[in-house]
Amino acid sequence: MAAIIADNIISPLGCNSKENYEAVLRGKTAIKRYERKFGVHEPFCAALFSDEQWDNLLIDGYSKYESLIIRSIQSAIANLDVNIFETTLILSTTKGNIEDFNGDNDNQCLITQSAKRIADYFGISKEAITVCNACASGSAALLLAHRLIVSDKSKCVIVSGCDVQSKFIISGFQSLKALSSEPCRPFDIERLGLNAGEAAATIVLSHNEDVRAKWYVAAGASRNDAYNNTTPSPKGEGCASAIEAINATANDIAFINAHGTATMYNDQMESKAIERAGLSSVPVNGLKGHFGHTMGAAGILETIVSCYAIDNNVSLGTKGFEEIGVSGKIDIHPYPVATTRSSFIKIISGFGGCNTALMISKNQCHSASQEPELSYASKVCIKSNGQEDCLKSLYHDVLGSYPKFFKMDGMSQLALLASEKLLNDVDLNKTDMGVILFNKTSSLHADKLYLNTISNDTEYFPSPALFIYTLPNIAISEIAIKHGIKGETCFYIVSEYNQELMQSVIKASLSDGMTKSLITGAIDYINETNFEIELNLIKTN
Repeated sequence: MAAIIADNIISPLGCNSKENYEAVLRGKTAIKRYERKFGVHEPFCAALFSDEQWDNLLIDGYSKYESLIIRSIQSAIANLDVNIFETTLILSTTKGNIEDFNGDNDNQCLITQSAKRIADYFGISKEAITVCNACASGSAALLLAHRLIVSDKSKCVIVSGCDVQSKFIISGFQSLKALSSEPCRPFDIERLGLNAGEAAATIVLSHNEDVRAKWYVAAGASRNDAYNNTTPSPKGEGCASAIEAINATANDIAFINAHGTATMYNDQMESKAIERAGLSSVPVNGLKGHFGHTMGAAGILETIVSCYAIDNNVSLGTKGFEEIGVSGKIDIHPYPVATTRSSFIKIISGFGGCNTALMISKNQCHSASQEPELSYASKVCIKSNGQEDCLKSLYHDVLGSYPKFFKMDGMSQLALLASEKLLNDVDLNKTDMGVILFNKTSSLHADKLYLNTISNDTEYFPSPALFIYTLPNIAISEIAIKHGIKGETCFYIVSEYNQELMQSVIKASLSDGMTKSLITGAIDYINETNFEIELNLIKTN
């Protein structure tokens, strides 16, 4: 297992973890109502930094996103003797520097460039990895860090997650009718939608014998619904499968810290997943009523607050909850209650059907890992030939008839075609198959298309169909849905296709023995005439 040796949260409620935990315990919230904020047309509620707070947080020469992460990492490692040369940096975000993106500054706003600037600030020589797995990014980053340490791929890992709210993000969620103009009410019968939030959160992990250990990542798992890009499985299959994979019983757990977005489908799904996993008697809580949905920071921030709650023998309440509004049998309450148990489960789900579950404990326990032997079953490469209709021609040759193809963005089309060719005549169990993709440019092409729908206030028509594809992991979701793949799925952004780094991530992800085969490779889609993908099908022996 990996030991958590340091942490930090920077949010509108405070600039360290203790301040944020105590604010939650007192029932404070950072959520306020905004009208015409960022130039969006509809009112919304969100937890945002004030102008005065930004004045104290910004670092000259760095964006808001980069400044927040740097400040958070600085605070987390301030009292640590960290060997930077042995440290791996993992970042988690959904949109990185998107608040500064204008369509013409590609290089400046690329997630890889931000990761490099942050790593260089601290003198970290290893290439940084950015997890971009929708709202599950933070927990997926913690899971990767845990595996890298357990499999002895890294001695120390800094995991830092952040998202900054902007017109791009707020308008997109409004286009999906997911935002509430009132404070959110997780799991409540009157819930209307989510509140956006912004924050940075950092956890530093080391090996389990580290004397600085405060808590331990005891287990973790990730599973895909293979159901829909934006709607989770109504039965909570993917989330329940992830929970069940960590082998926790009700007697082990103080509470389950849920995603609890206060959207109609997410809360319902989580309630069914918890019941399905046999944990209906375990107290459930959610923190979105205090921080809003902090996106790439959420899994890390909410894990830290939950750790502090365990330290204080508390199972936190759920702000905004009054009357149960989900059909799954769960034990949820609006107020804190005492607990004597020393472990909790953090669950989180995101667009693209990704679901992650982590078990965090005060107690050390044995966590075995064995590096798998891999065999390469097949390989597919597709590269643009300079013609705009290249993918359409391939569609007729490879798919034949799949009308949904023409609703996808270019990167998802490319990923789906390559996976179809890769899996042709392959007879493998798809329920324990995973998909891991690497990329340098995130969803750059889709970002530009969506930006065009919100740039002009006189022609403001944010497109939900375009917005969903500004999450790069949706390309994986399209593969999972088409082929019924329900294993682990994750999207990583790197500055170079370093084979050693990519192999470390792949082997660490396969080390728990639960994923038996894997679609993996590199994909980049710049535009209709400039794209490339190389996919491999890997089997464990």
